[in-house]
Amino acid sequence: MAEMEALTLTQLLQMFSRCYESVDVRALLARSKNSLDASWECVFLKLRLTKENRTDIEELHTQRGHLNRPFLKVLYMHVSIDELSNIIQDIKSGYITIDGIRSKLQADDWKEIADKKISQGGEGYTNNKERTWSFLHGIVFTSMDFSPVSKVRKLGLTDTDLGMKFEDINYYLDTQNINNPNNVVILFPIYCKRLSLNQEEKGNLIAKYQIDKELIEGCSIIMRRIVDGKTDIPVLLEVRDLIQSTADCGHIVNILIPKELQLLLPHHEIELEIRHNNLGQISFERVDTDQILRPPFHVDPLSDAFLLSEAKGQLGYYITSADEKTSCSLLLAISSNWL
Repeated sequence: MAEMEALTLTQLLQMFSRCYESVDVRALLARSKNSLDASWECVFLKLRLTKENRTDIEELHTQRGHLNRPFLKVLYMHVSIDELSNIIQDIKSGYITIDGIRSKLQADDWKEIADKKISQGGEGYTNNKERTWSFLHGIVFTSMDFSPVSKVRKLGLTDTDLGMKFEDINYYLDTQNINNPNNVVILFPIYCKRLSLNQEEKGNLIAKYQIDKELIEGCSIIMRRIVDGKTDIPVLLEVRDLIQSTADCGHIVNILIPKELQLLLPHHEIELEIRHNNLGQISFERVDTDQILRPPFHVDPLSDAFLLSEAKGQLGYYITSADEKTSCSLLLAISSNWL
């Protein structure tokens, strides 16, 4: 996993905590089945930072339902982003308290949680819509010498004791798997994504993005056109100069890159990279220009989207109807002969 410009958790929260409203906390607790008086151990703890509010998160928790067995349980908690520092301090003590139950974290890597470096990743640790909507995620985690399932087995618990297969616990934790030897996982989405262009926008825009207002300053877009496998000199744009409007959520803005900023041809590719001074690369895509351009009619083959050397080959692509082809046959003949 790539580090995000070597930011620590503390630094990230100082710079970008206003990107988030809440923290969705989920914990897997287990204890030895030899005694109901045995202390609870937190074998997995996940904190997911999000723009979702308290109602949204508590509704998610209600939909999942509760897992409460004599020797194993999943606990939920919502905290505001302003309260996250208290949770971090709790983790640094080696314990986490949820619903009045204090449980011990594993190993001792939690001591350095505040100074842990941020990495890109988080695959498998959430099925939330913010992941499926293709936001890049950062992750901070503490390590242990075993996976959560191994720890549960060490406590003497079998699937029979749990009343389910261990992998079914993922449903409650909103994870795909917890097979890695990570004890505490903190996830945060980077709110920047490219949107598909509608038919009216094709031919007028190169790209459209939604991005968090808090990321605007220090954020730039680098465009590179790729022709015949060769990359042109990149075009550098400042995101703050491309703000078009505020999206549905007041903290998100639309960024539009007009076609005039780069000469594009059909059947080519363009690289779109967004970089932040503190976070590093927060978006990268290679896009086929056929997804961007809309074939116009009666286009002058020596202007706009055509390069002189490619006019002969491109004109036929842009004339799409039989009537257009008939009316433009003379133009095609002239351009073919001249070229």
